[in-house]
Order: sequence, then C-alpha cells, then structure tokens
Amino acid sequence: CGETEVMMTSNITGSKVTQTGVIEYQNAYYIVDTNGINYKNSLDEKSIVIAHTSAANGIVQNNFAIGDEKIYFITTKKKQAKTLYQCELDGKKRKKLIVRDDITIVGVYNNAVYFYDEQNYLKCIDGKTGSKTEFPTAYGSPFYQYNNCFIHKASDGILEAYNCDDSSYIITKTSN
Repeated sequence: CGETEVMMTSNITGSKVTQTGVIEYQNAYYIVDTNGINYKNSLDEKSIVIAHTSAANGIVQNNFAIGDEKIYFITTKKKQAKTLYQCELDGKKRKKLIVRDDITIVGVYNNAVYFYDEQNYLKCIDGKTGSKTEFPTAYGSPFYQYNNCFIHKASDGILEAYNCDDSSYIITKTSN
C-alpha cells in the first residue's frame, strides 16, 4: 500500500453544518446518532446527549448546524412536519424557531440560521429576535455556505451567490 497525505482544513466562517452527523466546534465534537445530538470534549471521553430523540421530541435529524455559540437542529415526528430548534451548546434553553413540511439547514451567519424548505427558497431566522426573512430571488436547491455567502444553482443553470453582508447577488459561473 502507498502513502497518502491528507490535509485537514477548517471552515473559516465560524459556523458549521452537517448532513453526515459530526461537527468539530471549538475543539469539541458534536455527533448525531439514534439518541440525538451528543457532545464529546474529546474522542476518549463518554458523550453527553444534548438534543434527545424521544417520543415527545421526535427524531433528531442528521442535518444540524453550530455557530455563534448555538446549535440548530431539526426534529420530526412520524407523519408530521419538521421543527427547527435553537439551543445553547450544552443543550439548554431550547427554542422552537419554525415548523415546515421540509427543512434543510444550510448554515449559520451573524446569529441567523439559513435554510431552505419545500419551496426551495433561501430563508433565514434571526436567532436573537426570531424575525424571518425570505430571499425570493434565491431559488433552487441545494444551497451551500461559503464564508458570508450562500451559493446555489439557479433554474437557468447559473451559479449564484447571495452575499449576507450587503444583501447582493453575484453570478459566479455559467454552466456552459
């Protein structure tokens, strides 16, 4: 077998989102499994469940995000809509943000969680005030966060980026 060098990089946005179940944040690990979201401050220690999967709470989804000292996660109950929650890093002070038929978290930026739902529009909820914003020209999915921008492929095949700092759109590249 040959050797392969793997270079590890970190996300420079300060926020992280996953669809696969593990986030490293501030030198600790947040892992989702059948119990919900678990916290481990090292790989050698026992994990602590901070967002429980239960009959009362529903099933905690793999898609969750961490940023601005908060965890954003989605639960769903059988044959019901999904609920987006915000809580502290230790799982305390859980706050219901929105209920939708479908929710996919894209990222966290400046105390707001960005997501898209069954309508495929980029939306955000301010974690402090609870105010909701929809970006009607940011349509298409999936969306991806890069620094202060959320990138998506528009219906005409062009990649676009929504810049959160100045509320502008940038056409990044055509598909041809």
